[in-house]
Amino acid sequence: MGKMIRAENLTYTYAAGTPLAIPALCDVSLSVRKGEFLALVGPVGAGKSTLVQHFNGLLLPTRGRVLVAGRDTRRKEVRRRLWQLVGLAFQYPEQQLFAQTVFDDVAFGPRNLRLPSQEVAERVFEALEMVGLDPQEVRELSPFALSQGQRRRVALAGILAVRPEVLVLDEPTAGLDPRGRRRLLGLFKDLQRCQGKTIILITHQMDVAAELADRVIVLCQGRIFRQGSPREVFADAGALQEIGLKPPLPVELLSRLGIPEVALTLTEAEMKIKKRRPNF
Repeated sequence: MGKMIRAENLTYTYAAGTPLAIPALCDVSLSVRKGEFLALVGPVGAGKSTLVQHFNGLLLPTRGRVLVAGRDTRRKEVRRRLWQLVGLAFQYPEQQLFAQTVFDDVAFGPRNLRLPSQEVAERVFEALEMVGLDPQEVRELSPFALSQGQRRRVALAGILAVRPEVLVLDEPTAGLDPRGRRRLLGLFKDLQRCQGKTIILITHQMDVAAELADRVIVLCQGRIFRQGSPREVFADAGALQEIGLKPPLPVELLSRLGIPEVALTLTEAEMKIKKRRPNF
């Protein structure tokens, strides 16, 4: 599996060279494999959002470099095309909505690709269906007349309609009800499994990272604190608690029962409990 994104000694300082300089990332080196589901976690202010904004060229390193599909983001001609390769959804993507109708909002990206109108329409309908919206019902509606969850899905459809290879999602389920969260998280996992998309998910929900991610990177104070498979990272729950991260519920449950094992789901935790304590 090839590397889709690589950061090499990435350092970023806001307002560098001024009295207001604020270091955000320090000497971060990492890689994201093509088709991987990567969870990026860490306490508030760890540098997570700053890091992912380097992946589509919104920010450029103060030092070091970022390569996307082998291309250096410091090159202007590379950045000009990155939006087609890396789709970035901010924490409240519905705030990116702007058009008068749902159709025009989702069609914005495909139209900028100068695609034929028929293909634009096909992409819009496909993307809306992917996020669970009926294109015929919502296409002529104002996105601002929809519920928060529906607006969130329209914004994501606008990104999906471009068909980027990488989806970077910054707390995409913030503010949604449990049903809405499950629907979107299921969509992201399906995009990875069925379409081979590379998914980079910033989340504060350790249970989500444990269940969905192939790999977890923990940031703290602008540096990589831990990285590895969910089982490897959450095995050291004590270290995560020291930096203010609560371990996933299955991990915490086994720990409280004195069972020195790691479970990533409640079903797995139940099996381990029954194995250790048949009469529990």
